[in-house]
Amino acid sequence: MTGPEVIQELEANGWVLDAIKGSHHKYKRNGVSCPVPVHGNDTLKDGTFASIKRIVASSPEEAVAPPSVVVAPKSKKSSSKVKKSKRSKP
Repeated sequence: MTGPEVIQELEANGWVLDAIKGSHHKYKRNGVSCPVPVHGNDTLKDGTFASIKRIVASSPEEAVAPPSVVVAPKSKKSSSKVKKSKRSKP
């Protein structure tokens, strides 16, 4: 399988391009990063392809909501209880 073929499969399964450095494209999904070397239409080496498959298999399957849909977590309210001092008043 070539780099562009792997990229096509990743994008079809929800992976998003995060960065490109030289001929290496870095894809992310659910906080997991997967580098894919793209050297024209050269076939990926067996070990490289196995590494990509291992990374993809370790990624959680659930989809991440787009940023516009993510609800911010509620802030913690300070406790209304007043702590009593251990000192006795004179």
